[in-house]
Amino acid sequence: MKIEEKAYMILRKNLRNKEKFYDDHRAELTLYESALRILKEKSQGNKLPTLKMLREEKNRLTELQAVQREDFNARRKYERELRTVCSNVDIILGTSQVQNRQREHTQEKS
Repeated sequence: MKIEEKAYMILRKNLRNKEKFYDDHRAELTLYESALRILKEKSQGNKLPTLKMLREEKNRLTELQAVQREDFNARRKYERELRTVCSNVDIILGTSQVQNRQREHTQEKS
């Protein structure tokens, strides 16, 4: 049982007027109980991760995301350079091909 769960159970157990407390905090308690039920269902009987474990996982994933973003940006920059090179080659070859066709066409006429 987590600290929050223990505090919740102790608070409910020690209250004199449980019905009034429950009525005053019905929305919060309903959200808490439904969230707890869903988490237990999702955990499939395994222990729920602690807040420390969740923070460590978040930090690990954030670092991984930063590394992958850098890699993605480098590859995107490289792709742009390749597209520029391809475009330049197409322009150069395109001009040469048009000139070659014109030469071939004039040679055929003569």
